[in-house]
Amino acid sequence: RGVAPDSPRDADASLVIEPVDANTAAIADDVVGRGFNEGKPGPPNLIDFGRVNFAIARSATYIARFDGVPAAGGRVSWMDVPRERGGGRVAILTGASTLPEFRGRGAQAALLEARLARARNVGCDTAFVTCFAGTPSERNIFRAGFLRAYDRDVFTLG
Repeated sequence: RGVAPDSPRDADASLVIEPVDANTAAIADDVVGRGFNEGKPGPPNLIDFGRVNFAIARSATYIARFDGVPAAGGRVSWMDVPRERGGGRVAILTGASTLPEFRGRGAQAALLEARLARARNVGCDTAFVTCFAGTPSERNIFRAGFLRAYDRDVFTLG
């Protein structure tokens, strides 16, 4: 068990990662929604999910900007595991996406690094993240030091 150490990254020099506050939460929700939706506005339920998560006390949202332009976002939340289940504090990394025109420039790797640093700072000793297999997200996650725990199938109706 362990939160991965900081890993070196080769990111665009114009990249800045910043925590989201009440003034930038709507910008982050918009960017993440459009990142998941290939640049088109995100579905309302995804935007609502972001707003709810922003209000959770044990969470932090980050936005990536290139030359000041919002390009990507991601969130980390944490929870304490009951002693009878092994104890410790677990970080859950969620809601990360990058706008299509900014992909391949290091935003997701930098967001992973920032979110894992926050997890360590709040005392997490384990981190958890999900993604689809064979994607750039999976490659970034492996580079950050994560190991595959299991595979799961995702089903849709309609």
